[in-house]
Order: sequence, then structure tokens, then C-alpha cells
Amino acid sequence: MKKIIAVLNDFKTADDVLEKALELSFKQRAMLEILYVHEEPLFDIPDYFRSDESIKNNLLDKDKIKKEIENRVSKIKKDHDFAVLVYINDTADRLATLIKEDSDVFVITAYHEKITKKLLKKSHFPVLVIKNSTKEYKKIVIPVDLSENSLPCISFAQTLFEKDKMQLLYDYRYIIDVSLIDADYLGISTSAPIMDTQINQQREEDDKKTFEDLKNKTGLKGDFIEESLSVEEDLSQFINVNHSDLTILCSDEEDSLFSKSISFTLLGVLMTDILIYKHHTK
Repeated sequence: MKKIIAVLNDFKTADDVLEKALELSFKQRAMLEILYVHEEPLFDIPDYFRSDESIKNNLLDKDKIKKEIENRVSKIKKDHDFAVLVYINDTADRLATLIKEDSDVFVITAYHEKITKKLLKKSHFPVLVIKNSTKEYKKIVIPVDLSENSLPCISFAQTLFEKDKMQLLYDYRYIIDVSLIDADYLGISTSAPIMDTQINQQREEDDKKTFEDLKNKTGLKGDFIEESLSVEEDLSQFINVNHSDLTILCSDEEDSLFSKSISFTLLGVLMTDILIYKHHTK
């Protein structure tokens, strides 16, 4: 990881983002850039951050914004090098321009419903979305789909967090075998329920074995759960009830389990911070 970009849109959540960005920047020995974007009309501009002339014209005083960020950073961690950029509007496009020529970036931002999804669509790098004031992640869950796409995501997580604080989660889905549908009557043949149950029992056993192999391969513990609701509902219920504080979504491929639509749904319903992993190849 060569660079961390902390994206700020207001000062209510700024300290949480800055603390995590400084922590990871120090740990990973990565450059730190702080991108502050005031989005109109989502956020009001406090008069403190406007000069007399700018108050009259309803403008942002960028120098005051930079000074405030510098003060907050120094309170969290002194003697840490960083750069500050201040803009008005178009957070996602500002970020896309900033990371355009980079090859190894990690983005950290606070959750804002109207901004975060746009930002995620523009970023081809991992994004940590802060939803809580969690100082240290002690219960990290990584939902997986048992495909090879999960491995780079898990490996990336292991460079950031301790193994004993992470666990895998697999939600087994019952699959109806379409080959058992009787085409003549557009229904299910009489032997179908028994055969379908047997097939799914075997699939479940195979998935359990594959999941155990993944746990052994990664050295992580994990939970195998069986569907009761939708994927999003099953995962959010398990994660929220177990009081996890960070969820890592392996969203490397569009055809994987955690496509944009599912990731965006989980983004809204999970109570944890969320790291959406994307593997960038230049």
C-alpha cells in the first residue's frame, strides 16, 4: 500500500476518519493525502470557515479548512507528513482524478448515503467506510462465496488486521435443480423433491468441505450458516446480532456473490464499518 486517501465531507465525522487514516498510514508506511470536499447543499458551511468577504458571498475559506484539518491531525498524531486538498462539490469525481495515475491506493471515508455509493462506483481501489467511532477492530467478519476471488481479499485483510480478530462467514443457499422440472406439465416431477433434496444435501456437504479447506488455507476461523432469508438479510442479521465492528466485502468481480447491488444494500443495513475490497490491476 503506497498511499492512503482520507476523504472528508464535514467535520462531524472527520476525527473518526483521520484517526483511522493516520493509524493505517503509520502501520503501512504509506503516504497520506486528505481530500476535503464540501458538498452543496448537503452540508452547511459554518461561518468559522468563511472570511468576512466569503460570508457575504457564501464562499468557503479553503485556508481555514486546511488549518482546521492540520490542527486536528496534530492532536491525533504529531510529526506525521500529509497533504491537504480542499474542493467544493463532486467528491467522487475529485477522488477519481486524484487516483487516476496511482497503482496502490487505500481510501477511507465516512458514510454519507448520497455520497458514498457514488464514490464507490468511481474508486477501483479498496474503500473503508466508517460508520462508527470504533478505535480498534476486535471482531472482523469476512463473508465469502468460496470462489478464488475471495483469496486476494482475505490476503489483503491479513496485511491490515490480526488473524485472531478475523473470521470467515459463508451463507449456504438451497438451489433448485432445473433439470428436475417436468417440461410437459411445467411442474416438478414426482421424484423431484426427493432427488432435489439429495442433490442439495450433497452440495451442502461439498460446500462445507470447501469452506473448511478455505479456513485451513487462510488460517482463519469461520461460521457456516444456512439460508433463511435473502443473502443480504442473512448476512446483516448474523453480523449485527454478533456485534461485529468491521465487515470486509470481497467485491472483486461483478459476477461474484458480492456484486455492487448486494454490497450497496449491505452498506445501508450493516451497523459495522465496512471495507469494500477491489483488486486493481493496472
